[in-house]
Amino acid sequence: MVSLPAVNAGYVGVTGLEITDDYVHVESAYPTSSYDGGYYRHYGCPYFANRCPHCGGQLAFEQCDPANGVIPGFTSIEGMYYCTSCDMDFSCISGVEHGSTGYCLYYYQPPTPEPEPEPVVEEKEPSHLDMIRMHMGKGWPELLSLGM
Repeated sequence: MVSLPAVNAGYVGVTGLEITDDYVHVESAYPTSSYDGGYYRHYGCPYFANRCPHCGGQLAFEQCDPANGVIPGFTSIEGMYYCTSCDMDFSCISGVEHGSTGYCLYYYQPPTPEPEPEPVVEEKEPSHLDMIRMHMGKGWPELLSLGM
């Protein structure tokens, strides 16, 4: 899994980046294309399958650091997914390819963890001594009615 440093004021990149063999995901991001809506931080970004819809290649993430200048080949200060095989670029918010090809990443539903089963507590029959102890606290009249 890939992780990014904590967010500082004025940061326009993504937060909560996750890249696995199955999916890519960011918790929040600024838009990188007109398909993403207004220019504000989007939260709750969708999960996408880690597969390029054009060639089937694996996806990776790129983001240049505006404080240190543009890294050669890294063109997005907001951050974006790109295919490691065909080099198509995709939005982290909408999954739409940044050209006019019409390709869009496939949505991915991450598996929900199964709840842990509650431990099974076996109840045993109380012994004769346990029965006497349970009734001792109730007082002598009840013990007499039980024939003790």
